[in-house]
Amino acid sequence: MPPSIDTQLSSLAAIVCYGVALVLLSRRISHETFHPGPFAWTGIGLGMVMHFGAIWSAISQPTGLDLELINALNVMLLVMTLFVTMASARLPVAILLLALLPLDILALVWRLLSNADASTFKPVDTGTLPHVIVSMIAGSVLLLAFLQALFLRGVEKHLKARTRTNWLRHVPALESMESLLFAAIWAGLGLFVLGILSGFLYLDDMFAQRLVHHTILLSAAALGYVILLVGRYQFGWRGTTASRWVLGATALLVLGYFGSKFVLEVLLGNGT
Repeated sequence: MPPSIDTQLSSLAAIVCYGVALVLLSRRISHETFHPGPFAWTGIGLGMVMHFGAIWSAISQPTGLDLELINALNVMLLVMTLFVTMASARLPVAILLLALLPLDILALVWRLLSNADASTFKPVDTGTLPHVIVSMIAGSVLLLAFLQALFLRGVEKHLKARTRTNWLRHVPALESMESLLFAAIWAGLGLFVLGILSGFLYLDDMFAQRLVHHTILLSAAALGYVILLVGRYQFGWRGTTASRWVLGATALLVLGYFGSKFVLEVLLGNGT
């Protein structure tokens, strides 16, 4: 069943707002300083409001909340965009919006093109809702750390190659970027571990055959982040080494969450 008319209209409005904001942000790259102007912030703000409306319309069903793959992805991207927008008031992270806004647009387009039958989804049990919310916020923060790690690697490669690009002059010092990266990892890992522990409290089938790979991959991702933090503070890991561990742990996180949902919901046709 295609998305409702409310979802379609809100999605289209969000796509337009994000698109306009992205164009305005891109034009700022050539300026001496990268500060999104009031029109760009307005576009982002309106886009987030419309994005929320679109996703809430898709999630809120008469039988419960539909947090299957495409809706979960949109929720997490919206949370990531909100976090970056709020953090930009005090931290030099607005340039991450150049990566986030296209992802928002692609996720909304996927939502528009999706023909998933909303009548066949398995609603989220209200008893597991705290676990789901904590896990999704944790995933959003850790995916932001992933974007920061990619950004950090890109900056290091350009600096080593001594290439000059417009966006490079707008990035903060590497030390500041690393501090922000590890702050995000600490916050995300704390929520992530809380999400895993709450899963054992709220779910009675964490090691059921259909979920055992999900549990193992997410636990391995958590272990990867822990090893990274130990390496950071015991052995001084930074730069490329730290980025590789972030990318590896996040790959396990994505496989464990989105990969599992894709297999269960798309390939096997079962809700989670």
